[in-house]
Amino acid sequence: MSCQQILSRVTPNIYLEKDSPLSGIIAAHIYQEAPDIAQAIHLLKYSGQRVLAQPLSAILSSAISHALLRGAITTPLWAIAIPLHPRRYRERGFNQNDEIGNFLPPSITFIPNILSRKKYTPSQIMLSKEKRIQNIKDAFECSSQTPQEGTILLLDDVTTTGTTLKEAAKKIKQQTDISIWGCVLAQD
Repeated sequence: MSCQQILSRVTPNIYLEKDSPLSGIIAAHIYQEAPDIAQAIHLLKYSGQRVLAQPLSAILSSAISHALLRGAITTPLWAIAIPLHPRRYRERGFNQNDEIGNFLPPSITFIPNILSRKKYTPSQIMLSKEKRIQNIKDAFECSSQTPQEGTILLLDDVTTTGTTLKEAAKKIKQQTDISIWGCVLAQD
């Protein structure tokens, strides 16, 4: 399936969050319903096929545009990628979320290095929700150069329980009181 065909069927799922540092989550697709997206994410993340970052970014940008048109988010838009721990970054050689963020349109300001990962954590894939919360607790640090107006889009490739997004948003909320939305390619 071509990127244009995938873009034409992007109808994001927009979820509001309660009792959370996140205002909500924008998911371009449901993971199980988009095997082509799941495969592209896997190839980018684990096979280093960085050429896939640009079409994946276009898909994410389309979902963001839908959310903007529906009034869920307001401008200016600031994108912050969920970071990898330095050890994982060395293993992989890049952060897939940064790669996707680098191709966002000029209407979305991508600001790398605001958020860092100070705690090395095992993969969350096989963990229960409770174990995910403990695994990711206090894993992030946020600089004081956080935007103070508009909406922050916290970029991640996939979310399952939202635990990583919420923990990162909690750290960002210590520096700003603007709206923070998780923004993902797929929700599992």
